Amino acid sequence: MQIGLKREEKLFCYHFAETGDISLSAEKAGFSHNEAFEKGCEIIAKAPARKLITKQREFISGRTIDDIKVALRRIIFGANNDAVMTIFSDGSGLKSYDLFSVSEIKKVDGKGTEIKLISKTEALKLLYEIEKNGFEKNKAESFISALSSAYCPENEDEDDKI
Repeated sequence: MQIGLKREEKLFCYHFAETGDISLSAEKAGFSHNEAFEKGCEIIAKAPARKLITKQREFISGRTIDDIKVALRRIIFGANNDAVMTIFSDGSGLKSYDLFSVSEIKKVDGKGTEIKLISKTEALKLLYEIEKNGFEKNKAESFISALSSAYCPENEDEDDKI
């Protein structure tokens, strides 16, 4: 890894490469909310940190469609228990809740809390389309590969003909 960076600084770099948010990345790396932005800026100013961020972004951009399928399966088959628990929570411990499939949480004046979840049906439709297109792409690639490796007499050299 990068020499000269502390563990928290490396964590910041990984989170920043993913989110692009200085304060959020610094908080996820363990810095307090009050010092997050300042610490994040200090880390970004270091050449080894910028190098690590660039390297991590290159890795992230190389991810495949499989990551998207994993996220969709998590939405489709995941439980929403933690989302419901936020209604009854006093706010402590929210960081430990799995709110992956929550798209919005808002307090409604005098009426409680409104939670909007990502549609499992829409996620399932999207996953189906991705799987279907991937299957069709694989079929097409296999067909093209078979054609290209097949015997083609018109591609022979004149010297090879009998």
